[in-house]
Amino acid sequence: MANSRYYIDEKDLQCGICLEAWLDKDPRVLPCQHTFCFGCLNGTSRFNFINCPMCRLRVQIPSGDVNNFPKNLFKNAIQTHIIEKCLKHDKQVIKPKIVCLTCRSENLCGLCLDDDHSDYCSIKSFLNVQEAVKDFKDACLELVNQHNSEIDDEVKKLMDKISEKKKLWQSLIDKNERDLKTKVLKSKQKKQEVSSRILKKLENIFIDQNDIKEDIANFLSTKLTDKNSLKFVIYPEINDINTRNYKIISKCIYTTDFNFVFGYFCYTDEGLYELSHDSTDNDYEKNDELPVLCLREKNDSNPIKYTLSHRISNFVVIDSCIYGIQTNVGSLLICKKPFKKHIEFSTVYQEKQVWFINAYEDNEGNRYVLTYGNSYKTHLCYFINDEIKWEKNLVDFPMDACILSNGYVVIGTNSQFLVFNKDDGRVKAVEIRGKIAKVSLCPLHTGGFLMTDDNLPKLKQYDNLINYVKDIYIDVHPDICRTTKSGMLFLRPSTEVINARLYKLK
Repeated sequence: MANSRYYIDEKDLQCGICLEAWLDKDPRVLPCQHTFCFGCLNGTSRFNFINCPMCRLRVQIPSGDVNNFPKNLFKNAIQTHIIEKCLKHDKQVIKPKIVCLTCRSENLCGLCLDDDHSDYCSIKSFLNVQEAVKDFKDACLELVNQHNSEIDDEVKKLMDKISEKKKLWQSLIDKNERDLKTKVLKSKQKKQEVSSRILKKLENIFIDQNDIKEDIANFLSTKLTDKNSLKFVIYPEINDINTRNYKIISKCIYTTDFNFVFGYFCYTDEGLYELSHDSTDNDYEKNDELPVLCLREKNDSNPIKYTLSHRISNFVVIDSCIYGIQTNVGSLLICKKPFKKHIEFSTVYQEKQVWFINAYEDNEGNRYVLTYGNSYKTHLCYFINDEIKWEKNLVDFPMDACILSNGYVVIGTNSQFLVFNKDDGRVKAVEIRGKIAKVSLCPLHTGGFLMTDDNLPKLKQYDNLINYVKDIYIDVHPDICRTTKSGMLFLRPSTEVINARLYKLK
């Protein structure tokens, strides 16, 4: 039988950490079948885990000891002396090995030098070239391993935070359990006291039967406790909605004016979007021209004009799209960016008529939208990424509303804030300090929101927990306030309806 010869690429015997052959370095095999030197694996292990440098598979170290990984037995199955051959000519490579930097080829034989390489080629020793790049490779490996260590540290910190949250929520549950049990036992005690009084009356020979009958009727009809009073009042999401540390505003610096701002508008980091008068005209059958949305990047710049497929009565522009309310119909419309000269809307929601809209887009691209009507019982609709999440009815009509950076909804009335959970619409009422006649709200990208102070020359800052933070004094009496993600504040004063001012928040 003829002997078979097998050729192995030297790269297949190379450790992915030190980039040297692992044959004589106690090689160990990970579950992903990648092989590394024992010493290299031992140096990269952290918190009983190893991330495979080749495929990034996260592997748990058996019993916390790298020595428990299985050995690679390949060395035992081959001859100890490996003859390296040139792949092109099937000839033994020149020893010590040489490489051509010009052609970027290695494992050269004598025929390679005679036939394939010229005097212009840069022929170097393999060991010298390997040594020259070793420092660079070591520096890269150090950076990668350092970053992997930082990732492990960050994961550990996040896990510790999760454990802390679990303890907090468990303590809230335990407290509610104790309170509810105490409430039930107190109710039982009150019933027993009434029972004792009835029994004591029955011991008297001079019994007032009507009085006893009335006491017994009350005793039997009074429930031990109202079932509604036994509900757990734990809202960990609402009690812990300050997931982002809010930034206290220290300065409000005036930058420029925007003249002739009236009607519906939306200020973004792109500039001021405005609807032309005809775009909201209810008598649209008499006007054959397409409605127009204008964008002023600066006060004195020529506006960019976009024609609209539908007439809209209200709108808001966020990072990825524009939302609008269709005039007379009350449907919620959307058009994704980038805008062309003609904005073609599509319908998101048309089950109920809506007239007002708020929207916010977070850093992950999640879009939160709140719509509501103008009837006696205001109907709220809340959407996440254009899917309706919940609906609510309010008796009081909102003065204004905003969506916080964490997706929660804040609605302002003349006496309180209503905070709505983004997932199910659970509501929490927070009393406002003092009565106000008019309010405008706008979210802060760093957490919390701003509120106008009843046409006074200042704004009130609140955090995500609806805690009052501070007053911000300005040089106008604002009627409407709007903010951008870059920290610009857009105010339309109540005294100059058609002019607005722009500030930088710091």
